[in-house]
Amino acid sequence: MERIGRYEVVAELGRGSMGAVYKARDPQIGRTVAIKIILTANLSAADLEQYKQRFVREAQAAGQMSHPGIVTIHDIAEDASGQPFLVMEFIEGIGLDRLLVPGAERLPVERCLDIGIQVAEALEYAHRRSVIHRDIKPANILLTNDGRAKIADFGIAKLAGVQLTQTGQMMGTPAFMSPEQFSGGAVDARSDLFSLGAMLYWMLTGEKPFGGESLTVVSFRVVYTEPIPASRVNPALPRELEAVLSRCLAKNPNDRYASCRELAEDLKAIKEGRAIKTQPLPVAAPMDQTVATVAPLASGASAAMSTLPASAEVTKPGVPVAGVPVEVEPLSFWATHKRKLMAAALLLLLLLLGYLFWPSAPTEEVQTDTTEEPAPPPPVPKRTTTKKATPQQQPAAEEPVAQEPTPEEILRQKGEEILKEKAEEILKDQKKKKPWSKGKGRR
Repeated sequence: MERIGRYEVVAELGRGSMGAVYKARDPQIGRTVAIKIILTANLSAADLEQYKQRFVREAQAAGQMSHPGIVTIHDIAEDASGQPFLVMEFIEGIGLDRLLVPGAERLPVERCLDIGIQVAEALEYAHRRSVIHRDIKPANILLTNDGRAKIADFGIAKLAGVQLTQTGQMMGTPAFMSPEQFSGGAVDARSDLFSLGAMLYWMLTGEKPFGGESLTVVSFRVVYTEPIPASRVNPALPRELEAVLSRCLAKNPNDRYASCRELAEDLKAIKEGRAIKTQPLPVAAPMDQTVATVAPLASGASAAMSTLPASAEVTKPGVPVAGVPVEVEPLSFWATHKRKLMAAALLLLLLLLGYLFWPSAPTEEVQTDTTEEPAPPPPVPKRTTTKKATPQQQPAAEEPVAQEPTPEEILRQKGEEILKEKAEEILKDQKKKKPWSKGKGRR
């Protein structure tokens, strides 16, 4: 029979990128346990020794917790090859993730609230002891045969992260990670609250709030977009759950619940039909009114998660990647109305140029413009009368015009000439058309 340390292996329960889980038996006391091995094959000898020391410290911190909602850690040891492993409480039951597979029937709302309350209370217990889970997801929630919810792998994500970050990888499962985990920011109890909110959303609606086929898509949605309101996906949900989920899934940690205890109280109030204390967050600005400032991943962070889909995109550490932004800034007034302002400025410039250069245009252009719309000049009959005046009066009237002709007089003369030419053309046309028009009338 295969052994891990002194423990007899009964069966393999699961395997992932971080390691493997086995069902085993402790021959000394006859107890069935679960053993989890965290792989360290990619570490050097120096890094492995440092990792083992931290492994012991983190495992001891997690092992000190004793709560009905947390899987107990019984022991830490090494196998024959020096590979460290954890010995944990074996739970007879089923993982929550198996109840949320595609096509499965939705869990009753009351059952979802029960699970949420139990998980929130267990997290509150751990957070008060400065232990952060960092990887809350349905696969780490075990449901016992009597309906009790237990959180597994407490401290495992952080332990695994010690050696994963050596090769440039981050901790957590993308669809349930908080924005600060993607950006490499400080992670505290509010990160677990975000992950619990994402898990509650999936339980209540049957859909992940931030789904996607790759890490890039998922991370972009986690940091930028708001999920579809849960009541729109499942109309049977109480309205108060919208306020609860909006608080849990807030992008800014300061907008989330201050503690898991507050979340548990609101979930109990909804279950009992009482008013909740929290208020919904204001509606976020639409995507087309914001500009994303994409920042590089934290040093030594990339994309190896325990349940990463096959199509996930792995990125190099320190390289800006679409979908890992950390700041959202509103567009300036200039950026929003750029085209309108440029058009208005161009129009003003054209008006100014026209005002400056139009008076200095040649007089010929003015004359040609005036001839396009000829009007009968009133002085025509006056000039005909002056021509018929006595010879003594004509030289006196013509001398000043011949000496200093004014612009008005020039325009008047040109108008007369054009009118005469037009009149002659009209008469000629009428003479040509007259015989034809009479013949046509007779017919």
